[in-house]
Amino acid sequence: GAAKPAARVFDLATAGLGVSANELAHVGDRPANDIAGPNAYGSHSVLYTGVVDRRADGDPVAAIHVTHMDDLPKAVSGFRL
Repeated sequence: GAAKPAARVFDLATAGLGVSANELAHVGDRPANDIAGPNAYGSHSVLYTGVVDRRADGDPVAAIHVTHMDDLPKAVSGFRL
């Protein structure tokens, strides 16, 4: 097994979906686990802070930040795949 932010998690996701790293977007609410992993892997990272904002100084920065799930489709539509 593997846990985020290990690259193995994203290896399994890309293999299972049949996509390359730059075609994968990961949405999460914890910068250390959910943003660091896809950033290091070469995937798109989306930080969701609609319930709790866990950001702290020094945390990895997401490619996209959304505060409401309704904003997610429009946010990821801008990714170049």
